[in-house]
Amino acid sequence: MRVLFDCSIVRGEQGGIRTFARGLMSSLETFEGVDALIVAPAESARTWAGHGDLVATIDGAESTLKRAVWRERHLVKLAKAHQAAAIVIPAPEGLLRSSDVPVINVIHDVGPLVAPDVYGRSRWAKYRFSLPIYVKSARVTVCVSAATRHDLDRSIGARRFSDIRVIGQGHQFDRPGMSFEDNPEAVFPFDRFALHVGAALPHKNLETAARAFSGPGVAGLDGLVLIGPNEGDTVETVMNTVRVLGVADRVKHLGYVDPGVLAAAYRQARVLVLPTLHEGFGIPLIEALAQQKRIVASDLPVFREVGGEIPTYVSKPLDPDEWRRKIALSLASAPPDEEACKEAIARYSWKETADQWKRLLEEVT
Repeated sequence: MRVLFDCSIVRGEQGGIRTFARGLMSSLETFEGVDALIVAPAESARTWAGHGDLVATIDGAESTLKRAVWRERHLVKLAKAHQAAAIVIPAPEGLLRSSDVPVINVIHDVGPLVAPDVYGRSRWAKYRFSLPIYVKSARVTVCVSAATRHDLDRSIGARRFSDIRVIGQGHQFDRPGMSFEDNPEAVFPFDRFALHVGAALPHKNLETAARAFSGPGVAGLDGLVLIGPNEGDTVETVMNTVRVLGVADRVKHLGYVDPGVLAAAYRQARVLVLPTLHEGFGIPLIEALAQQKRIVASDLPVFREVGGEIPTYVSKPLDPDEWRRKIALSLASAPPDEEACKEAIARYSWKETADQWKRLLEEVT
């Protein structure tokens, strides 16, 4: 079975979607007879080496309009030319009309619909207009969490006109050929640090996290380490706030790091902080649970769905003082119980995800 993955939307700052697509492709290809084919932006084609077969690239893929036009003109033809049994679009985009090649859309979150003040009215309008069309034209829409399915249905009434499924995901260290073996030579700016992993997008609320390290800082910690893409203006916005607050010596952004360094960061960090205002899943939470790390996170339904009662939750995510208090409380408590962590992440392996996806692909084809 050949499956065509339309990864044309996946750019440098979209680490979560990229991790999902790579993990799903690698896991599906462990089944005999399953091959992943990839459509990717021309400028990032080389980053897909070793993750399926690249069959097409798109110039100017950063433009939503160009992607949509290319998709309508070429995607189904490309799938048929390569004898793909199905098309998977691992992002909230799709075709304008149904196709005789089954299309499965993946929705990670619908933040622009449920939190327009955070994402902006233009993104709200884009999602409000396009998402019902894409969901209706797909054979199946997969949400990565029950929380995302709830938000999708609440926003556009999706279950009235589409088949909506929930299939979770694993994390990047759970992919075939990957592990949590860290880089023993990795050196971080602080001995005792909190860690954030992810893009510095506005809804991630990193400026509040930086403010928590101003003034007296956080008891028991020397600083905050941020790991994630360097692309885009939002990183500079966060680091400008860091400089204005006078905490450039306490908050460091390392950009992207290789998997060995990321594994070392999880292992050495005292606590993972997730101050996001909205989330569809939260891969770093799973990665931290796999390491039995303390976690302090915004009190969001999806984090409770994935992490249960293991994280320490912050009910006022825009309050730096609340983050100081909750981080200090977490550090003063015992690390998470090993069995509780194993039980929480057992549902989120790439093996389990691939099994569910294979059954779905067999069903729709």
